[in-house]
Amino acid sequence: MPYDADKTRAMPPVNPGGTASEQTTKISPVNVDASTAAWPSEEPDNEPTVTAAVPGVGFPAGEDATEFMQPVTPPQPQPDDSGVYGPVMIEPGEDEDQPRTGKKKALLVAAAVVGAFGLLYGLDILISSGNVPRGVTVAGVEVGGLAHDEAEKKLRDEIGPRLSKPVALKAGDVTAELDPKTAGLELDWDATIDRAGSQPLSPITRITSFFTSREVGVATKGDDAKVSGALEALRPKVDHEPIEGTIKLEGANPVAVEPHDGQKLKVEEAVNKVVSNWASGNPVEVPMDFTPVKTTKEGVEKALNEVVKTAVSGPVKIKGEGKDATLTPEQIFATLAFEPGDGGALNVKPNKDKLVEAALPQLKDTVKEGKDAQIVFEGGRPTVKESVDGLDLDWDKNLQPYFDTLKKTDGREVKFEYKHTPAKVTTEQANKMGIKEVIGEFQTGGFAAASGVNIRVVAEKVNGAIVKPKETFSLNKYTGPAAPRRATSRRASSRTASPARRSVAASRSSRPRSTTRRTTRA
Repeated sequence: MPYDADKTRAMPPVNPGGTASEQTTKISPVNVDASTAAWPSEEPDNEPTVTAAVPGVGFPAGEDATEFMQPVTPPQPQPDDSGVYGPVMIEPGEDEDQPRTGKKKALLVAAAVVGAFGLLYGLDILISSGNVPRGVTVAGVEVGGLAHDEAEKKLRDEIGPRLSKPVALKAGDVTAELDPKTAGLELDWDATIDRAGSQPLSPITRITSFFTSREVGVATKGDDAKVSGALEALRPKVDHEPIEGTIKLEGANPVAVEPHDGQKLKVEEAVNKVVSNWASGNPVEVPMDFTPVKTTKEGVEKALNEVVKTAVSGPVKIKGEGKDATLTPEQIFATLAFEPGDGGALNVKPNKDKLVEAALPQLKDTVKEGKDAQIVFEGGRPTVKESVDGLDLDWDKNLQPYFDTLKKTDGREVKFEYKHTPAKVTTEQANKMGIKEVIGEFQTGGFAAASGVNIRVVAEKVNGAIVKPKETFSLNKYTGPAAPRRATSRRASSRTASPARRSVAASRSSRPRSTTRRTTRA
């Protein structure tokens, strides 16, 4: 069928009289001969128009739909290979006035909000003028939004009663109390209110003040000298030296002693801290100088559980030569020594001196004190007292086996070893010296009592000393260098010990014999 632009019309809506959302515009398809098609024409006046219903506009059934139609320009149809133009769907155009209207509405709403906010801001400043800013607390008391006189009254009612009470101090691991009256501490009420400041002008600050709080603290007055003196008086209570961790015995049970750092009060810095915070109602933490310790609580507990508890779990038997000794748990604990180790550890070691003190009284019959042979004069004639070889416990060698035995829970006994100490001058050697007679004696008196003590001690140490031919007697060898000007020659030594009575048997120059020197008490 030839294309006739005048005969092309839009079909009425599928559902005439329906709702706007149900309206649909359709264009009837036509067959056009591509060779004779006159649309679109190059002349503007001959361009066909298509009248279409506007979506969203309904009309009553039975009425002429053309009243509700508006002219639109159809899209350019494109023929397919057969030259037939297919159906064309006309989409409704957008209302250009709608975005402009939305922008106008948004601007109106924004302007209304800004205006309302400005009105509220101005009203808030007017109402709160002269009051304490919102959200302010003083020493934990809420005074925000109150007039200054109301705020001061509330503070006096709630803070006033606590001003006469002792101020709690936290000094390291110690707590103490300070009398505010003795320390000359007072509260400045006017300055405290002034610390809250004036009403903020920032809108953001005013808004956030509804949801936040701000502690300004109190303004106090204090005599620094009095506060310093009061703090110095607390030193015996708050200062202490470092305490290393160790283990002690309570009854029969070993218990841990926790380590504590040493601490000393820093008075100058503490004065400012106390003056600023004493009325807060909370303990004032004062600055301290700390001296750290080497052990830790964990290190002490480990030594207690892994070593000491087993060591004192029962008695230990020490087997000697011909006699045994038994140490009780209390005696065993006394033989243990504790010292700090690496990484906070507490090392446990045996104490040799304490072991000798605990075990030797039971084993004293198994040891012998060594003695050199002595030459004494009885009835004017020399007599040889026999030498005795020493027999003693080898404490250095027995120390570690003893400590290893303490780590056992059963079979707790240890065999101690002994050491033999031969006499330096044997009986045979003394008999061969050929001493026969006394060659001189002298005696002195009239000395002070204190000097007499020294003389007797020296005489006891020198008594029985033997000086061989061509040897030089040394007093220091027997007594030690107690006196700064003590001579070592035989002549000087005789003068030093002159208050004591001496009997000396020596070889004459013509008879090379051994010489002995005997010193008795005065």
